[in-house]
Amino acid sequence: MLARLAEADPNVGSITLGAYERPTEDMRTEFPFGRFPDIQFQCDTKKVVLEAQLATITLHGINGRRAFYDRMGTTLLWVMRNFDPTGPMRASVRDIVADQGGLLFSVDSEVVAECEADGCFRLRVWAYHADREEPWESSIAEAVARARPRRWADDFKERWIKAYRGGYYDMPGLQDPYDMLNEAAEQAGLPPFNRSSTSGCILSLVRLLISLEAGFVTGSSHRNLISIANNFNFHGGHPAATLVEMAIKRWQPDLLLRESMQKAFERARAKLKEDGEKEWGRKSAIGRLREVLFPDWILSAPESTA
Repeated sequence: MLARLAEADPNVGSITLGAYERPTEDMRTEFPFGRFPDIQFQCDTKKVVLEAQLATITLHGINGRRAFYDRMGTTLLWVMRNFDPTGPMRASVRDIVADQGGLLFSVDSEVVAECEADGCFRLRVWAYHADREEPWESSIAEAVARARPRRWADDFKERWIKAYRGGYYDMPGLQDPYDMLNEAAEQAGLPPFNRSSTSGCILSLVRLLISLEAGFVTGSSHRNLISIANNFNFHGGHPAATLVEMAIKRWQPDLLLRESMQKAFERARAKLKEDGEKEWGRKSAIGRLREVLFPDWILSAPESTA
């Protein structure tokens, strides 16, 4: 249906529907077995992919597609069918809304009828952000123009992974990880970090969070995520216990089943109790770094307080 509507619009060209693409080195991380994009086309000189969201998708699937298409310079739009704003919103839909910067695109019988009547491919747009608007109909060109721009956080994490995947991050010849940490600190409105045990702890936590979201280790010679996850409380990281637990639950929940992970949380909370310390919250250094590095985390899980 989306392809038919696109084909009727003179502003849309070079349409490809569901063609299998063999895995290349560029896509292998996100699509190890290749991919079947729902529909691809050109609109106002921009490459566009529509993903028709008919079934539940995992957060990893959403992040993987977004990362790949961002690298390829392609605009990605998730499109629902007959979206009902009155019912409960599934977690996967919340994550899609977060991925699109607070927007949700949908088609329904009324929109389809109007598209067929005048040959203009349009979508219904729902806004979920601070300046929430009533739903409106948008031409595909307007929808593409409003699509989420590449964000600083996505660019930063891509550069981090490219620099530090496969080995320890503080090595000669690599970008100084404290320079990257201070770039994030500037975004978060924090003073710059220098080389100290406290700064090293924050750097390790940033490494852990980026690795958990990516699904593989970055900035460490360890090969398995569990090896850096259950060491989070070393060098003073114990006040981040709840933050780390929330991150693991969000991105790598299977790690919570590991005995070594549970023991790490027990050690961290015992240390907090012994020292009479409070856990680091949203206004702490790592809490503020979390907010700028993972903007979707807050929007798709507003109940989070870490």
